[in-house]
Amino acid sequence: MTLRNVPRCLLAGGLSLAVATAHTAPTATSHEFLNFNNEVHLTSINVLPAWGRGLSGGPVTVAVVDSGVDLTHPDLAGSFAEGGRDFVNGGGVVSDDFTSHGTLVSGLISANFNHAGIVGVAYDAKILPIKAFHGVFGGGIEVLQAIDYAAARGDVRIINLSLGGPLLGPIEIATMQGAAARGKLLVMAAGNDAAANPDFPARLAPQLSGRGIAVGALGPDGNIAGFSNRAGVARDYFLLAPGTDVWSTTVGGSFAPVSGSSFSTAYVSGAAALLAQLFPNLAAEEIAEILLVSATDLGAPGPDATHGRGRLNIGAAVRPIGGLAVPARGAAGAPLGRNSALVAPTLLAALRNTENALDQTLALDRYDRAYTVDLNRLLRTRPAHRGSDRILAQARDDDTRLAITPTHALRLGYRHDQLIRSALESAPDPGYEVLEASPAVARLWLSGSSGRADYDLVVNDDMARDPGFGAQSIAGGWFIGNHALRSPYLGFSEREHRFQISWPGGAGVKLLAGVATHENDEYAEADSRAVFVQGEWRLGASTHLQLRASHLEELGSLFGGAAGGSFGVDRARTRALGVTAKIRLRRSLSLVGNWDIGETDVNPSAASLLHDIGRVRSDAFSIGLIADGLLRSNDHGGVAVSRPLRIRSGATRLIVPRSMDRHENVSFSNTSLTLEPGGHELDLDLFYQFSPQADTTIATHLFVRRNPNHDTTADLEVMLLGTLSWSF
Repeated sequence: MTLRNVPRCLLAGGLSLAVATAHTAPTATSHEFLNFNNEVHLTSINVLPAWGRGLSGGPVTVAVVDSGVDLTHPDLAGSFAEGGRDFVNGGGVVSDDFTSHGTLVSGLISANFNHAGIVGVAYDAKILPIKAFHGVFGGGIEVLQAIDYAAARGDVRIINLSLGGPLLGPIEIATMQGAAARGKLLVMAAGNDAAANPDFPARLAPQLSGRGIAVGALGPDGNIAGFSNRAGVARDYFLLAPGTDVWSTTVGGSFAPVSGSSFSTAYVSGAAALLAQLFPNLAAEEIAEILLVSATDLGAPGPDATHGRGRLNIGAAVRPIGGLAVPARGAAGAPLGRNSALVAPTLLAALRNTENALDQTLALDRYDRAYTVDLNRLLRTRPAHRGSDRILAQARDDDTRLAITPTHALRLGYRHDQLIRSALESAPDPGYEVLEASPAVARLWLSGSSGRADYDLVVNDDMARDPGFGAQSIAGGWFIGNHALRSPYLGFSEREHRFQISWPGGAGVKLLAGVATHENDEYAEADSRAVFVQGEWRLGASTHLQLRASHLEELGSLFGGAAGGSFGVDRARTRALGVTAKIRLRRSLSLVGNWDIGETDVNPSAASLLHDIGRVRSDAFSIGLIADGLLRSNDHGGVAVSRPLRIRSGATRLIVPRSMDRHENVSFSNTSLTLEPGGHELDLDLFYQFSPQADTTIATHLFVRRNPNHDTTADLEVMLLGTLSWSF
């Protein structure tokens, strides 16, 4: 094995080094970051995000198989691991470096951050200097002995091979593969002959079980340097790093600019040391893969024969790859996505009052790398009200009734696309917002009678338009809030399919029964189904009473939370009783109130942070006035006060992952948590709507929330909405 000449590897005079005491991580304004032309090179590999996280490479050891090193260089003081070897002179300790090559490479890896000279990528990493050649050429046996020695060291994670030569024989190949088999990451220079393929040993990268990286040099224009060997057969294992006019440490305490893939290799070794420090559980092949997949693509999309995987990007390498998941005790992690921390409104306050139990939650990426996330900041819940697009689309629904037989009818509903403009007054800077056209939605109702029974089959209905099951056939759907005059135990999805049948009895009595299925919606990938029975009585000419019993089964969620998230459940079964009363005060004005109470049995999910959930009891109520024909024959208005669903009793254990050791053993915290929130939310909901002409609808809504989500610390929320819609 022979080391080839490195183009422009010249010493450009001596520069003395004044050593200061390091006390912070390097930044974009640090002396060493700006000194010489290091800023250009260090910026190109995006190292600042890693330094900003406190990464410095310590205590990772990098073996540098090279020409030796100047142990007395001030910028390398304290950077050496014990046990360096000199296989050229037969000494136990490296004593010289006549060419400065090994000293230059070592400086780029771990030169001290001491506010003078330069700074290495992994400035606290330890260098194990192993001398295997002198001058610009080296013998084969010394290099092989050096690699074997480094591979046998338990403290060495990375072997830097800034060397190359012609085709290797079986002994050399076996030595390289043996080092990889011992779990070492081999970082190898591609060579400087402008060849189509890397020199050996870098050309062996594909044969090292994923534990080898070939490194080519970047030129001053940010593309591959003209002298650098290309990726060729090693394209999937090839990175580019700065290799032109790079300043580093030289023999005698000086600094000099050099060029060549030898020095590009040092940057990649430093990056690998940072990853090994941050994630000590990573194997060599995982470190290599992370550096390769996080590289900034150059040239043709994907790995190519010139640029390989592209330019080293340390900032991207330390960021999560493939998404994060929060591990649960004894189960795979729940992915952190848009709805992974979506919880029921009644759970939100309880989870946020857990004395920082969620602020330092462990999350793992695709490579089981440990990160910390604040789940408190990710907690969210469904909106408490409908948006203006939903309200306007509802106002413009078109229905077509088709008579099938004298006793059966088919009604088709179609919501047209329409131009929508809404006046929003709730924002600090009120203005007009032009919303996208509402989507067209088709629905189907089939209704009829058979003997004494009447039936309704509804497909793809909007639950906000019709609260469902005939329980609130009192225009409750016109309120902007989701809770006004609605039972909370008939499903939490926005769309349902249902079938219900009713039997009229004597003396103003009517019996209803029904079943419904609720589809996934944009907030939670969970299905649910509900059944109900309901009795209705007309008590005199002006009073209408409904008593109902229902059973709601949620598959994966609890009260509308996310399925499969960190707070999901396997199954929740709720048995509920409810009463609704309607009193007509005069011909166009009615007083309406309802109260519901439920009891829920929960089967926890293995992937959830919620464990041992006991029986949960909850309730909700609302009362309101509904009017038709207040000022004109076709207007509607109403006011309602609601206390949304609130847990009255229930408890759980919150088991949160906190840390992971290098053997991937996860430690958890265990917090007992009462599910009853501390506050009581009250919603005030007002609306008035009329149509001045057939194709135009005007509406105003006022929505006020006190103690939103039953949180006594939450601010009062006020929303004033005016809508104007027309179709043409």
